[in-house]
Amino acid sequence: MPMQRIWIYLCLGLWLQACAGSKAARQRLVGNWRETWAVGQKTDVDYHDVYHLRLNRRQQIELSCPARSHYAYESVTASGERLRFTLVVQDLKYGQAPARIRYALRLDANGQRLTGTATDADGKKFKIEWDKLNTP
Repeated sequence: MPMQRIWIYLCLGLWLQACAGSKAARQRLVGNWRETWAVGQKTDVDYHDVYHLRLNRRQQIELSCPARSHYAYESVTASGERLRFTLVVQDLKYGQAPARIRYALRLDANGQRLTGTATDADGKKFKIEWDKLNTP
């Protein structure tokens, strides 16, 4: 009986430690980030969106892009130093079906840059960099 109790406490302790570590990792993602789209690739994107990342009450990452009210976000996950989500862009001009772009980003060691890829509906990948502007 005592051995089972020790095993339960050990497992509980490890689980709590893992939760605390993942919360700390998510906290490093909080802030305002300036996106550079298609780094080193030809593109017609000549602007830099600024994304705002915050933790909600349940300690989950929420995204917004204040300058783009027609952006929505699906399947947002922050695991360790990785951020994954699907950006849903509603075409306001022509009323076409929304475009879905899957992001997979990783935080660098100093916590100031997210790098990775964005994949469009046709499977084309674009190199992405987000530079941290500030932490609110």
